[in-house]
Amino acid sequence: MVPAGLKTTARILLALGGGYWASSASFALLARVLTACGMPRVDAVTLGMMLVFILYLCLILWVFAARRVWLPFWVLCGLIAAGHMAPFFFTQGH
Repeated sequence: MVPAGLKTTARILLALGGGYWASSASFALLARVLTACGMPRVDAVTLGMMLVFILYLCLILWVFAARRVWLPFWVLCGLIAAGHMAPFFFTQGH
């Protein structure tokens, strides 16, 4: 049996660290997608910044609201992987 303090510490680390990392990766992905759709780069970055704050808050709340911590963990890992793989799919033709 895992102590309750360890579970809480794991959720805090996942929510703050993993949520931040997943949000920043999602921001990079969102900015690239919006730019690829024809939005000017400055508008894509500004919109992405505004939306990523909402995403970060929702991820933090979801990590603490989830019954088991494994589902948020894997979703955050998926967001991080998608954000870091985006440059390979959305290039500027270089």
